[in-house]
Amino acid sequence: MNQQPLHISNDLLVKYLLKECTVAETMQVEAWLAASASNKKYFGELETIWQQSKELEVKSDTDTDAAWERFNRKIKTAGYSSAPAKKTFPWLRIAAIFILMAVATWFAIDVMQKNSASNQLVSVNSGAIIRTDTLPDASVVVINKNSTLAYEKKFSGRERKVTLNGEAFFSVSKDKSKPFIIKANDVEIKVIGTSFNVKTNPSLTEVIVETGIVKVKNAEAEFELHAGEKIRLEKSKMIASKEKVTSKLYDYYRTREFKCDNTSLKEITILLNEVYNLNIVFEDIQLEELKLTTTFKNESPDTILQIIAQTFNLKIAKEKGKTILKKQ
Repeated sequence: MNQQPLHISNDLLVKYLLKECTVAETMQVEAWLAASASNKKYFGELETIWQQSKELEVKSDTDTDAAWERFNRKIKTAGYSSAPAKKTFPWLRIAAIFILMAVATWFAIDVMQKNSASNQLVSVNSGAIIRTDTLPDASVVVINKNSTLAYEKKFSGRERKVTLNGEAFFSVSKDKSKPFIIKANDVEIKVIGTSFNVKTNPSLTEVIVETGIVKVKNAEAEFELHAGEKIRLEKSKMIASKEKVTSKLYDYYRTREFKCDNTSLKEITILLNEVYNLNIVFEDIQLEELKLTTTFKNESPDTILQIIAQTFNLKIAKEKGKTILKKQ
């Protein structure tokens, strides 16, 4: 209910509802109603409460005086104006009971609405850009292009739950009492406070741990990953196993760098194809296993390919939508 202006009492409004007002009192209420739309709205809410209360049965042993005192205390706390009653008439004591019930209900509804608003689901879609988002618990997430992250506006319950579709790097705030849970495909990822990368597509979920410990589970098994470990859970394969992280290419979208550390050309070109929507292939499959150690900073894909070709004495040919790496 809206706050009632201070120059009229709830006593008088209830009396008006019961048609017990004198002519002067009636004129006072009607003048108040005509004064503003908010007055009319307040009275309308009070009238609705009163009409509903008429359908209830009042038992004779109800302590109406105590109810009236509780009502006055409650309504003052809420910021309403209600002058203390000099004389409590039977009809007024009865009305007090129902208004007290209504006020209590209103407080409950108000709290529920605030909780509902605070727990509203937030969905972040990165679209064509890389986005950085801070979650309600101060955890920071870097969201890769064409990815979606959903979470509560305010984490409730005993867990901090988010849902990921795509790829993101998480730096999770530590809270032992409230684990951080990521739902990705049919995989659940659980942490306390750590940093790690999660990548998903319809057939794969990959988790790479940078710091701390991460628990990963699906319907078949549960794994505990430590810093420097990763796992790839493919829907087509029943069995998965942990691996050592041998490349830093996974964080290219966060650092804006392609970090190659004895990295195979196959792995490099797979990422180039994915990031730049290319179709790089090798004429000879043995070329895929060539290793490269360098860092590309903001170079274009054409420049990267030229450097690879010069490093390994290869040539680049473009045929029918393909970019082919060949021996000289």
